[in-house]
Amino acid sequence: MPTQSSSTPPTIASFSTSSQRQAGFSDPIALDLDDFYLPWSRKRKRRELLPIEGILIRDWDPDTRQTNPGVQIGMRIYEIDGIRFVRVRFHHDDRFNGWGLDFVAVDRVNYRRLYKVALRCRRDNEPPSHPPVLPKEQLAQLWKNTIGYLEKQEP
Repeated sequence: MPTQSSSTPPTIASFSTSSQRQAGFSDPIALDLDDFYLPWSRKRKRRELLPIEGILIRDWDPDTRQTNPGVQIGMRIYEIDGIRFVRVRFHHDDRFNGWGLDFVAVDRVNYRRLYKVALRCRRDNEPPSHPPVLPKEQLAQLWKNTIGYLEKQEP
Protein backbone atom coordinates (compact mmCIF):
# COMPACT_ATOMS: atom_id res chain seq x y z
CA MET A 1 0.00 0.00 0.00
CA PRO A 2 1.51 3.33 -1.00
CA THR A 3 2.27 5.79 1.72
CA GLN A 4 1.93 9.51 1.41
CA SER A 5 5.06 11.42 2.22
CA SER A 6 4.83 14.73 4.00
CA SER A 7 7.41 16.13 1.62
CA THR A 8 7.34 16.19 -2.15
CA PRO A 9 9.67 13.85 -4.05
CA PRO A 10 12.96 15.26 -5.27
CA THR A 11 12.86 17.11 -8.57
CA ILE A 12 14.73 16.30 -11.76
CA ALA A 13 17.08 19.15 -10.91
CA SER A 14 18.05 17.45 -7.65
CA PHE A 15 18.54 14.15 -9.50
CA SER A 16 20.72 15.88 -12.05
CA THR A 17 22.76 17.48 -9.29
CA SER A 18 23.09 14.12 -7.54
CA SER A 19 24.02 12.28 -10.76
CA GLN A 20 26.43 15.07 -11.70
CA ARG A 21 28.20 14.88 -8.37
CA GLN A 22 28.32 11.08 -8.06
CA ALA A 23 28.86 10.08 -11.70
CA GLY A 24 31.44 12.76 -12.38
CA PHE A 25 29.43 14.55 -15.09
CA SER A 26 30.32 18.17 -15.70
CA ASP A 27 26.98 19.06 -17.34
CA PRO A 28 24.37 16.26 -17.23
CA ILE A 29 21.43 16.04 -19.63
CA ALA A 30 18.31 14.12 -18.58
CA LEU A 31 16.54 12.15 -21.29
CA ASP A 32 13.86 9.53 -21.84
CA LEU A 33 15.10 6.74 -24.12
CA ASP A 34 11.62 5.51 -25.09
CA ASP A 35 11.99 2.99 -27.98
CA PHE A 36 15.78 3.15 -27.80
CA TYR A 37 15.91 1.58 -24.32
CA LEU A 38 15.36 -2.11 -25.06
CA PRO A 39 17.61 -2.48 -28.14
CA TRP A 40 20.69 -1.41 -26.23
CA SER A 41 19.86 -3.10 -22.94
CA ARG A 42 21.83 -6.16 -24.05
CA LYS A 43 24.90 -4.18 -25.13
CA ARG A 44 25.39 -1.86 -22.18
CA LYS A 45 27.53 -2.85 -19.23
CA ARG A 46 26.24 -2.50 -15.69
CA ARG A 47 28.44 -0.62 -13.30
CA GLU A 48 27.99 0.51 -9.70
CA LEU A 49 24.80 1.46 -7.89
CA LEU A 50 24.59 4.95 -6.38
CA PRO A 51 22.18 6.41 -3.82
CA ILE A 52 20.03 9.48 -4.38
CA GLU A 53 20.59 11.91 -1.53
CA GLY A 54 21.85 8.99 0.58
CA ILE A 55 18.89 6.68 -0.24
CA LEU A 56 19.30 3.40 -2.13
CA ILE A 57 16.51 0.82 -2.21
CA ARG A 58 17.42 -2.32 -4.12
CA ASP A 59 14.97 -4.27 -6.26
CA TRP A 60 15.44 -8.05 -6.20
CA ASP A 61 12.79 -8.84 -8.84
CA PRO A 62 14.42 -11.54 -11.00
CA ASP A 63 11.95 -11.01 -13.85
CA THR A 64 13.21 -7.53 -14.66
CA ARG A 65 16.96 -7.87 -14.20
CA GLN A 66 17.76 -7.37 -17.87
CA THR A 67 15.80 -4.13 -18.25
CA ASN A 68 15.63 -2.53 -14.79
CA PRO A 69 18.54 -0.99 -12.93
CA GLY A 70 18.11 -3.17 -9.83
CA VAL A 71 16.85 -0.33 -7.64
CA GLN A 72 13.51 1.20 -6.84
CA ILE A 73 15.16 4.35 -5.54
CA GLY A 74 18.69 5.06 -6.64
CA MET A 75 20.94 5.26 -9.67
CA ARG A 76 22.86 2.72 -11.74
CA ILE A 77 25.91 3.66 -13.77
CA TYR A 78 26.12 2.01 -17.20
CA GLU A 79 28.70 2.09 -19.96
CA ILE A 80 28.38 1.48 -23.68
CA ASP A 81 31.16 2.03 -26.22
CA GLY A 82 33.18 3.92 -23.60
CA ILE A 83 30.31 6.32 -22.79
CA ARG A 84 29.19 6.48 -19.17
CA PHE A 85 25.58 7.28 -18.40
CA VAL A 86 23.34 6.82 -15.39
CA ARG A 87 19.77 5.60 -15.04
CA VAL A 88 18.06 7.51 -12.28
CA ARG A 89 15.05 5.88 -10.64
CA PHE A 90 12.81 7.20 -7.89
CA HIS A 91 9.99 4.67 -8.12
CA HIS A 92 8.24 5.40 -4.85
CA ASP A 93 4.68 4.38 -5.83
CA ASP A 94 3.89 1.57 -8.29
CA ARG A 95 0.43 3.01 -9.01
CA PHE A 96 1.74 6.45 -9.87
CA ASN A 97 2.79 7.47 -13.36
CA GLY A 98 6.35 8.46 -12.61
CA TRP A 99 7.89 8.99 -16.04
CA GLY A 100 9.72 12.06 -14.80
CA LEU A 101 11.14 10.02 -11.93
CA ASP A 102 12.78 7.31 -14.09
CA PHE A 103 15.18 8.62 -16.71
CA VAL A 104 18.73 8.49 -18.05
CA ALA A 105 21.34 11.19 -17.56
CA VAL A 106 24.48 11.58 -19.64
CA ASP A 107 27.21 14.19 -19.69
CA ARG A 108 26.58 16.81 -22.38
CA VAL A 109 29.93 16.09 -24.06
CA ASN A 110 28.78 12.49 -24.70
CA TYR A 111 25.17 13.21 -25.66
CA ARG A 112 25.61 13.05 -29.45
CA ARG A 113 27.82 9.97 -29.26
CA LEU A 114 25.28 8.22 -27.04
CA TYR A 115 22.49 9.06 -29.50
CA LYS A 116 24.49 7.59 -32.39
CA VAL A 117 25.14 4.42 -30.37
CA ALA A 118 21.41 4.19 -29.57
CA LEU A 119 20.54 4.57 -33.27
CA ARG A 120 23.02 1.83 -34.19
CA CYS A 121 21.70 -0.54 -31.50
CA ARG A 122 18.13 0.06 -32.59
CA ARG A 123 19.00 -0.53 -36.24
CA ASP A 124 21.01 -3.68 -35.44
CA ASN A 125 18.17 -5.00 -33.29
CA GLU A 126 15.73 -5.07 -36.22
CA PRO A 127 15.94 -8.14 -38.44
CA PRO A 128 16.89 -7.47 -42.06
CA SER A 129 13.98 -7.47 -44.46
CA HIS A 130 13.72 -7.49 -48.20
CA PRO A 131 11.07 -5.53 -50.04
CA PRO A 132 8.28 -7.76 -51.34
CA VAL A 133 8.69 -8.42 -55.05
CA LEU A 134 5.88 -10.02 -56.98
CA PRO A 135 7.08 -12.79 -59.33
CA LYS A 136 6.43 -12.06 -63.01
CA GLU A 137 3.95 -14.92 -63.32
CA GLN A 138 1.82 -13.61 -60.46
CA LEU A 139 2.05 -10.05 -61.78
CA ALA A 140 0.82 -11.19 -65.21
CA GLN A 141 -2.06 -13.14 -63.63
CA LEU A 142 -3.00 -10.20 -61.42
CA TRP A 143 -2.99 -7.85 -64.42
CA LYS A 144 -5.08 -10.27 -66.45
CA ASN A 145 -7.65 -10.71 -63.65
CA THR A 146 -8.00 -6.98 -62.87
CA ILE A 147 -6.99 -4.41 -65.47
CA GLY A 148 -7.06 -6.89 -68.34
CA TYR A 149 -10.54 -8.06 -67.41
CA LEU A 150 -11.82 -4.48 -67.28
CA GLU A 151 -10.20 -3.56 -70.62
CA LYS A 152 -12.02 -6.44 -72.34
CA GLN A 153 -15.35 -5.09 -71.10
CA GLU A 154 -15.01 -1.69 -72.79
CA PRO A 155 -16.92 -1.22 -76.10
